[in-house]
Amino acid sequence: MKDILRVALEILFGAGISACVSLLLYYKFKPKSRIVRWATILCSPVIFLGLTSYLWLSQRIELAPSESPVPSESQSAGSEAQRPSIPQFPWPPPTPSARVTIPIESFYLNDDYGSISDELTQALDSRGYVEKSYYGVPNGFAVVTRLERFYQNGLPFAGPDRWVISDPEIRSIGDYLQALLRLDQGYFRVIVFVFTDQPFATAASSTVTSELANAWLDAGDNDLPILVREQPTPRSAKCTMLIYEFSKRRGFDPDYDKRSLIAASTHMTGSGILHALSVAHGGSK
Repeated sequence: MKDILRVALEILFGAGISACVSLLLYYKFKPKSRIVRWATILCSPVIFLGLTSYLWLSQRIELAPSESPVPSESQSAGSEAQRPSIPQFPWPPPTPSARVTIPIESFYLNDDYGSISDELTQALDSRGYVEKSYYGVPNGFAVVTRLERFYQNGLPFAGPDRWVISDPEIRSIGDYLQALLRLDQGYFRVIVFVFTDQPFATAASSTVTSELANAWLDAGDNDLPILVREQPTPRSAKCTMLIYEFSKRRGFDPDYDKRSLIAASTHMTGSGILHALSVAHGGSK
């Protein structure tokens, strides 16, 4: 309907312009010859037809379809099939409290991403990180562990207390004194392993909360899709271990620590993951 109104207005505009031009010519020259007078009058429809034709042609050119090739249904289906369906980790990732690079050679079977993922999964499982999620990153993948409580020497808590974020129950006078003196402050972390050959900076403007860290675990996949697993490991690929750390005082929500209280290497050795990888590495030989 809008196109019809537009064409109608353009026709009226062309008719008005042509009529005005004819009248101006007639009154300016005031021809005495009958032939010239008729010629001046006939200028109006000629100009009108010219303007209308020009506007009509320009409209057709404007509405003409693009000459860019349109993929067929089979091509579209093929491209969709080639694109791995996996949730994407925030990129660039939020700035971690600490980070460290693990040599890709630490993984004995590193020909493809699937072998690396299997070896990392085995190492994480052996250290109690049985809950984890998988994400896609540019030309690679990421693995997110569950939020856990750890000691200041990097060792995780033992038993169920490792995964409890709420305030510990007061069972003795000692627990009461620790709570009174705020000596029962808890420290928590989420570890993200990023595998890619793409150098990346981190997003300092991104806000990380314990709720967001928990959501990472819930929103990821439980394994890598086959297309990612079969992807050959790029020669320049690296594994970057990102540690997101939180501190919690009794009665308060966890606060994100922009700078870790301990070194990234302490996190790496304290979690036992690097040792588990070295054991798997030695055992595979």
